[in-house]
Amino acid sequence: MRPAALRLVFAALAAAPLVSACAFGDRHVRLEYPPSGTESVEAVPASARIGARRLHLALFTDQRAERMRIGEVRNGWGMHTADVVASNDVCEWVRKGVRTELERAGFEVVEDCPAAGGVELRGEVLRVHCDALFSYEAEVQLSAELTRDGVVLARYPAGGKGSAGTNWGATEAGYGESLARALQVAARDLAASLRTMPQP
Repeated sequence: MRPAALRLVFAALAAAPLVSACAFGDRHVRLEYPPSGTESVEAVPASARIGARRLHLALFTDQRAERMRIGEVRNGWGMHTADVVASNDVCEWVRKGVRTELERAGFEVVEDCPAAGGVELRGEVLRVHCDALFSYEAEVQLSAELTRDGVVLARYPAGGKGSAGTNWGATEAGYGESLARALQVAARDLAASLRTMPQP
């Protein structure tokens, strides 16, 4: 076996007792956005958004079977030992992430009900989950649709994966950061798709 491969094996064996020792007890994660430690993207100034396409952003609805659980804690042998649960509203967190990335992409976003002829973005939260064995692995899956006066103009799937890196203890911060990075990818994916949204 090559030296590099041997080092990975030894690192995994060394980490197993540490992960196992921290594997019991649910983690309560307050979901935050934007993620830390990622490339900064400046929002388009409000003055530059004058005349930009205006979107009314509705609260996303939660379609997940388990609405509080957002991940799993595993021991060094991969066995489920505890849950990761959200301590704040997942749908509000998703809407904050989507709004942030839409505004960074140049959209004017409001959260009130649209007037006649206004364009509204509605969405569903399909998956928000983070697993962790030797590294954190988070995934966010969304589905969104543009409507005007109750008529669906277009539908957009969006998803993303993210990781805070090596799992050294199944920490709440590690789960939260990984999920924030996954939401960032999904929200930017959605914003990119909406650049070709139908004109009023």
